[in-house]
Amino acid sequence: MFKVFRQYWPVKVFFLIVTEHLLVSCAVVVASYLRYYTDPFMADELIHQPLFFSETSLIVALCQLCFYYNNLYDLTTVCRRSELLIRLVQALGGWCILMALGKILFPNMLFGGMIMTVTATLALPGILAWREAVSRMSFFFRNRERVLILGTGQVGVDLCRRLLKREDLNFEIVGFLDEDPQRIGERLVNPSIIGTIDKLADIAESERINRVVISLADRRGRLPVRELLKLRLQGVVIEDAHSLMESVAGRISLDSVRPSWLIFSDGFRKFRWQLFLKRCFDLALAAVGILLALPLMALVAIAIKLDSKGPILFCQERVGQFGRIFTLLKFRSMRTEAESDGVPIWATQNDDRVTRVGRILRSARLDELPQLFNILRGDMSLVGPRPERPYFVERLEKKLKYYQERHVVKPGLTGWAQIQFAYASSEEETREKLEFDFFYIKNASVLFDLAILFQTIKTVLFGQGAR
Repeated sequence: MFKVFRQYWPVKVFFLIVTEHLLVSCAVVVASYLRYYTDPFMADELIHQPLFFSETSLIVALCQLCFYYNNLYDLTTVCRRSELLIRLVQALGGWCILMALGKILFPNMLFGGMIMTVTATLALPGILAWREAVSRMSFFFRNRERVLILGTGQVGVDLCRRLLKREDLNFEIVGFLDEDPQRIGERLVNPSIIGTIDKLADIAESERINRVVISLADRRGRLPVRELLKLRLQGVVIEDAHSLMESVAGRISLDSVRPSWLIFSDGFRKFRWQLFLKRCFDLALAAVGILLALPLMALVAIAIKLDSKGPILFCQERVGQFGRIFTLLKFRSMRTEAESDGVPIWATQNDDRVTRVGRILRSARLDELPQLFNILRGDMSLVGPRPERPYFVERLEKKLKYYQERHVVKPGLTGWAQIQFAYASSEEETREKLEFDFFYIKNASVLFDLAILFQTIKTVLFGQGAR
């Protein structure tokens, strides 16, 4: 496993990305020779062009981007050979279409339609064969890490469930330890309680434990410090359950997290140069986005006006950074009498208040376009927690621990919680989104913002989470 943006990723994914980049690059070279098989000198001249390898790397990266958008690097999604074949054909077909458009926009590209077609034809069986070979070499990637959970706190149980779903990370949960010997054998999830905390050292040795995860609700006078220190010096990883949950799930479990963990944990650092760079990034992309989207926004405005009575724009008060109230701009997607009694209502799946045009706008996220002006004004950022209405904020701050702390950063047009959890329509779902928001606030950076924007494109293209 390796960490990217404080999240664990399987080594197998990294291995596939690197090797398939080389494989498709080789297919481009072979396709170049096949294209000019009657004139080998033309092929040699093409390959020796100064920009050949840099342009090859660029188009292969675009090919792998199509792989990513078709979930070919999600090892938990693509399991069957038939599904792999379908997704691979879709990805290579999309890549060829993009390359054809690129050739129209940039006629001086070295690679024409014939070379791209031959490359895709070669890459399809090549990648299928390579994936099959890698699956047969899976013993290289099955160096399972044996995990022992010290304590039976709720976060430890939730973490166990999460790890059991993430088989690609190669964690093996050996079991739990509890203080009460009467509970030995009790099954909490799939692994059971296999011993008591005072037998930690013996169990860790007999079970060949690689990692001990602390999940004690109350550690005062209960933590076996001497045994943990001995194990740590022997090379066993000692980790807090909240920290591992953060790295595996991309969220911070707030139900049982202690303020001391938040205070002393890494992250939550905001450097001035990062804030300045983020603001410049927001201004540049918002300005470019408005210029590119102006024709589309004009068409949307006409469609809204023709579809239903009422204003084109929907203006609503939202809570911004440090609790400041600002006016959020959106294209109107609901009837004007959606909240005729004045009481705010959560949006729900298949909400009958949504107009015909509004349903299309929401599914394509086009109703969010006017928020680019909010970004220019400084009310919002491109990436951040979703801004909520004052009515709901007042209620949620009373019911959800740490909810008001999400306002330490600017709200965003998109965000980590939005792409991970789609849309919240209840207080319980809002609590789950808050855990993703806290992960973002803790680990915010410009590179993380870019990764979120990258994932947002995928979310928008496939219409995930819209209501």
